[in-house]
Amino acid sequence: MSSSRSRPSASDSVSLARSPNWTIIKTDVTGQYHLTAKDVRSLPYVEKASRHSSPTKRINMHLYKEVEVEKVAWRKHGGKQGFIDYLKELKLLYHWTHPNESFSYPSGCHRFLQNVTMPEWVWTICRSNYMSQPREDPIARQDLVRSLARRHIASAYPNRPSGNSNRYQNSESFEALRSVLDEAPTRDTVRDGISATVRKWQGHGYYSHWKNDELERIYAALNDVIAEHGEAGWEEARWEVYDKCFPALGSGLTYYPGPREWDDPAQFWLQKSTHLNFD
Repeated sequence: MSSSRSRPSASDSVSLARSPNWTIIKTDVTGQYHLTAKDVRSLPYVEKASRHSSPTKRINMHLYKEVEVEKVAWRKHGGKQGFIDYLKELKLLYHWTHPNESFSYPSGCHRFLQNVTMPEWVWTICRSNYMSQPREDPIARQDLVRSLARRHIASAYPNRPSGNSNRYQNSESFEALRSVLDEAPTRDTVRDGISATVRKWQGHGYYSHWKNDELERIYAALNDVIAEHGEAGWEEARWEVYDKCFPALGSGLTYYPGPREWDDPAQFWLQKSTHLNFD
């Protein structure tokens, strides 16, 4: 009985280099693998005349086996997945400073990095927080962006629907959900002398959260959307709930300067839940 090996994932040790004997120049070592000359100083290399050489002046280039360079990169970053995550972080940071330029990385990593982007609405929040950091502390500003990049790699946001999307403009279930959200209490709402929301601690601070009876109404409305429009409807409806959280509860993507970390207590609304009926 024959068996076929599955496509290698970022968690295994299968090389992503083009072939065992494929060589790359030193510029690619630093420009694609983002290693330093010190990182590869112990690796063997072959000298070859550069195409920029002339009859009177020979210019040598150093050729390294890509698989050997790859091993150094993996070892430096804690393995294959660690290196790929490092490249993802570098790509996001590069797009922060060079938004209209392409980030260079090994061709074998393309399938892991091709879709790594930061949503523009997240960058907008980042810029606002970035400008609020003291100019005389550039490290704090850099840490703010780096922390956001790492958080996005670990817990990326799903795609936000287009701003001009009106597929569900006349949907009864969407209208019902919007009514529930319009009537939902805010963190300032008081009913019978008691706050209509609860305060919870998550990550680095307190945030307001709807009580169970309100959560049940929202989940019921979301399930009606799913019943009418399927999972595609929920993928849009969840953003309406998420976008309600910040003005109503002050809950959303937030930067904490003390620990220099980001948190988003409302992000769970964008994820599938046992409260939702997709069957």
